[in-house]
Amino acid sequence: MTRGGLRSRWAGGVIALLGCLLVFGTAVASATPASSLVGTWSCCGAGGAGAQTWKISTMSASSGAFTGSGGGGGETFPVTGHLTGRSVTLTTGPYKLLTSYSATFTGTLAASAKTISGSWKSTEGQTGTWTARLTTALKKLTTTKPKKKATKPKKKKAKAKKKKKTTGKS
Repeated sequence: MTRGGLRSRWAGGVIALLGCLLVFGTAVASATPASSLVGTWSCCGAGGAGAQTWKISTMSASSGAFTGSGGGGGETFPVTGHLTGRSVTLTTGPYKLLTSYSATFTGTLAASAKTISGSWKSTEGQTGTWTARLTTALKKLTTTKPKKKATKPKKKKAKAKKKKKTTGKS
C-alpha cells in the first residue's frame, strides 16, 4: 500500500470517529433535561380541558421523570410525566372522585422554560389543545448527590458489674 493510501484511510477513520462522537454526544445531550419543571403550573381553561393547576414537586436530573399533584374543577389527582430535551409527556389521574379517568398531555417546552403547549387526550376519548404557564420559580436541576450526614462513632458501653445479692439472716 502506498503512503498516500494510508493517509487517506487514516483520515477517513478519523472523520468516521468524529462523526460517531458527534451523533452520540447529541443523543446524550438531548436525553438529559436542560430545564426543571419543578414548580406550579397553571393550565388549560381553553382547548377543551378545564382549568387546572399542576404542582410538580420532584424531577430526576438524569432521567427527566417527574411527579407531583394537581387539582381543578373540584378534583384532585396525581401528576406524573417525563421531559426529554424539550418534549414533555404529562399524565393527570387517576382522579380522586373519578378513578377511571386520566388525561395525557404531550407538548413542547418553550425555550424560556416558562410555557408548555401541545395536545391532550383522555381515557373518555376527549381531545384538544393546551398551554400551561409557570406561576412559580423553577428549581435548578442538579446532578450531584446530596451529601451524607457525618456520623459520630458509637461509644462502647461500659459493662456494668453485677452486684451479688446477699441474703443475711439475723
